[in-house]
Amino acid sequence: MNDMNKPIVKEAVIFNRKTIKHAFLVVIISLGVFLISKVFFFISLFLLLNIIFYTLIKRLRIIIGLEFVTMSTILVGAAYGPVAGILMGVIGRLIEAFSTKRFFSLPVTLPLYAVLGYIAGTFTGGNIVLFGIILSVVYAILSGALTLLFLGGRPSKVITFCIAEIIINTLFFINLSPVIMNIMV
Repeated sequence: MNDMNKPIVKEAVIFNRKTIKHAFLVVIISLGVFLISKVFFFISLFLLLNIIFYTLIKRLRIIIGLEFVTMSTILVGAAYGPVAGILMGVIGRLIEAFSTKRFFSLPVTLPLYAVLGYIAGTFTGGNIVLFGIILSVVYAILSGALTLLFLGGRPSKVITFCIAEIIINTLFFINLSPVIMNIMV
């Protein structure tokens, strides 16, 4: 094994040097572009956080309702409009699929994230907490129902995932979204 791909082990989480190098490169480019475009910076930052988040989830084998795409799609769409929201949702969901090797739900979730990003882009100010919670709940219910109807999802797993996703996203929007939104705009 060459030094470039030698794993770094710390607290049972493994990242190889190549992954760290790519993440560092994304951060450097994003910081440079921040001076040019705040929109590109935050989309890049959220995509990088998606990569890190899903790498950790995969390594720790967490499977109950933990995802970062919904929150980042709603925030980016609300801050920067429908096109940015759609890009964040679609690219973020693809990162999730490739990171977790869960491709079976893409036919349902990819279009839903595009719609979620578009709707989030219609946010005209006001209460981001309530807006984010409503969109998160609607997304969870629609993705769960469509997964059951069209993809043969197991009801117990889908319901558990949806409940966990709603709780986590609600806590996120109550506690963090106003601060993050103020930084973004």
